[in-house]
Amino acid sequence: MVSILFALGSPNLYMNPMHACLWICRELKGTNLQSTTNWYEVIESYKDLAFSEYARVGRALTLYEVGDREEAIAEMEDVSISLKGYPEIHAALAAALYADKHAALLAENQFAIATLLDPHFTDLSYVRDTKHRPPSLISSLQHFITLS
Repeated sequence: MVSILFALGSPNLYMNPMHACLWICRELKGTNLQSTTNWYEVIESYKDLAFSEYARVGRALTLYEVGDREEAIAEMEDVSISLKGYPEIHAALAAALYADKHAALLAENQFAIATLLDPHFTDLSYVRDTKHRPPSLISSLQHFITLS
């Protein structure tokens, strides 16, 4: 992955995998729909590398934002198994399950995992400003946290 980041001119060759995937897709530029295609390209081009799993998280978040909620949730559920213990996917899945599937118990279980690993996910401003999650996911997380 370091060689990929170097080839693309990354300012930080040793960033964490999710940030590396986000940086790569930002370099590829584009709208949310183009972003979805970019995530697919990263996943297919580098499927042998571990960071392709983090690219799947990015793809799921992008699918959620553009309105393909069913596929996004399916992707999140799949990735939550392969990246067990990655709080970002568990928090996103909790929000999506609550808002879109009305599965409060499943959402609560996912959120418990996320907040055990990173208690900051209870703070919407942290999720919005630090984690830079899409607006629709922030809204879903707000509905989950406030139980509305």
